[in-house]
Amino acid sequence: MTKQEFLQTYLVERCGTDCSKWDGLKEKFGEENLLAMWVADMEFKTCDEIVEAMMERTQHGVFGYSCVPDDYYQVFSDWMERRYHFPVRKEWVRFSTGCVTAIAWMIHAFTKPGDSCMILTPVYYPFHNVVTNGDRNLVRVELNYDNGYFTMDYKAIEKAIVDNQVKMFIQCSPIIRRAEYGQRKNLTGYWKSAGDMMSW
Repeated sequence: MTKQEFLQTYLVERCGTDCSKWDGLKEKFGEENLLAMWVADMEFKTCDEIVEAMMERTQHGVFGYSCVPDDYYQVFSDWMERRYHFPVRKEWVRFSTGCVTAIAWMIHAFTKPGDSCMILTPVYYPFHNVVTNGDRNLVRVELNYDNGYFTMDYKAIEKAIVDNQVKMFIQCSPIIRRAEYGQRKNLTGYWKSAGDMMSW
């Protein structure tokens, strides 16, 4: 399938569908003629298999609380094994309704009120709130912006960890360019020393 064929098949006009990304622009930003890149929401139609499965489920007509079936965990483990050669055991996984909820759980599990949690900015705004709402100290380290890419300032990160006795580092990985993540040898050693500094 060519790029043009893909766009013709799956790209959907979402204005007028009560979509907050587009229909909420004026209320949120004061005007509506903007390029909406403020939220991780897509304009591509969901694949037919998922739509059909959802339609089949709605035919039942009753929507209560659902359990998490065993094949949910198996699908996740298979996905991890195909991409990263790392099968995941069921007992390692906890179901969460969203990433922010899961981050909040981890903050409460691994830190105490008053502990410092570090994020790199700019970042998805709930990362700020989930730390402060949990009565933790938020430590921000600015990313460098060079030649159209964000990169990590390792010295600033190390200083922030030491100066603030950081106990948890919350990373939004897609914001860093792939090339930087490709430097595995450098990063492995760096995060080991960072982990030693943050150990409690």
